[in-house]
Parts: sequence; C-alpha cells; structure tokens
Amino acid sequence: MADKSLIGKETPPGEATASAEEIRAFCEAIGDVRPEDVAAEAAGGSSPLVPPTFPMRFLFDALDPDL
Repeated sequence: MADKSLIGKETPPGEATASAEEIRAFCEAIGDVRPEDVAAEAAGGSSPLVPPTFPMRFLFDALDPDL
C-alpha cells in the first residue's frame, strides 16, 4: 500500500544511472521481457529498451530511501 503522506511531496531534480542488469531485472519483474532485446544482447548488441515506468524506481528512492 502506498504511503498517502507522500501525496503532493516534491523531490529535487537529479540524475540517475541504471545498469543493463537493473533494467533487465525490472523488465522481468513487470513481465516486459522483449524477445528482440534478448536476441540483441545475445548477439553482443545493446542493452534492453527501458520501459516507460522504469523512472518510477528513482522517484520512490528519492521519496523514501528505505523503500
């Protein structure tokens, strides 16, 4: 359950870096593993595409680092 005391809370702007492993784990967790990403990586290509919901991970970290 979300902490309702966080509603309306603003966070300062910032930057974040995510590894391919973190992106892959997130994709697996939400069931968004794309076969073309797996094939590209197996062939030595790029890391997975980042789902549009991935930045929420950083928002939760900014609001409450203990989450």
